[in-house]
Amino acid sequence: MRVGGLRLGVRSLVGVSLAGALFGLAVFSVSGCNKSAVDAQKLAKQAQSIQGEDPKGAAEMYKQAAQMDPTNHKILGNLAVLYERQKDWNNAAETYAKAAALDDTYANYQFRRGYALMELALKDPGKAGLDKAKDPLKKAIAKDSHIADAYYYLGKVHYELDEEQDALEALTKAIETRGDQLHYYVELANIYLNLGLAEQGLAVALEARRSRRRSSSPTRTTRSTA
Repeated sequence: MRVGGLRLGVRSLVGVSLAGALFGLAVFSVSGCNKSAVDAQKLAKQAQSIQGEDPKGAAEMYKQAAQMDPTNHKILGNLAVLYERQKDWNNAAETYAKAAALDDTYANYQFRRGYALMELALKDPGKAGLDKAKDPLKKAIAKDSHIADAYYYLGKVHYELDEEQDALEALTKAIETRGDQLHYYVELANIYLNLGLAEQGLAVALEARRSRRRSSSPTRTTRSTA
C-alpha cells in the first residue's frame, strides 16, 4: 500500500496501528487518573467545609476521596486529623500510618500516630499496646528533631512503662528543644520527686520559674543616638 508517496507493507501498517492504539490508551489512562485526582481534591474540600457540623459525613467523604486518589497522602492526613478530633484513637493511628506509608518525609504523621497510640493505650486499664507508641515517636524525632512535643510524649510513654531514665532523658530533650513550655518542666520535676530526687526536682522547678520570667519580660529596645 502506498501512503504519501511511501510504500508500506502489511506488517508496517499493523505496527503503526498498534502503536497508535497504545498511545491512545496511555493518553486515556493519564487523563482518567488526572480527572480522578481533581475530583478527589474537590470532594476532600467539601469534606473539610462540613467537618465541623457533620464529622461523620466528612469522614465518609474523605474515605471516598482517598479511594478516588489512593496516592494523595494529604487526604488521608486530613481524615486522620478528623478522627483525632473525635478522639477515635484507633482509626486515627491506622490512618496516620497509611498516610506515612504514602509519604514518609512527613514527620508529623509519625508524631501524631505515636500520640494516638499512646492515647489509645492509656484508655485501657492495663495500658495494653503502650510500647507501640515509642517507635513512631522516635521516627518522628529522627525525621525532625525540632518537634518538642514528640520528646515530651515519648518521655510520658517511657515513664508509664517504668523506664524512668529514658523518660528523664526525653523530657530533658523536650525542654532543650523548646524551653517555654511550662508543662514540660512540671512533668520532669514530678518524675524526679516521684523517684525521691527532690534536689533535682527543685532545680527543674526553679529553671521553670526563670524560663517563665524570661518569656514574660518585655523586650527592651535601645534608642538611636543619631
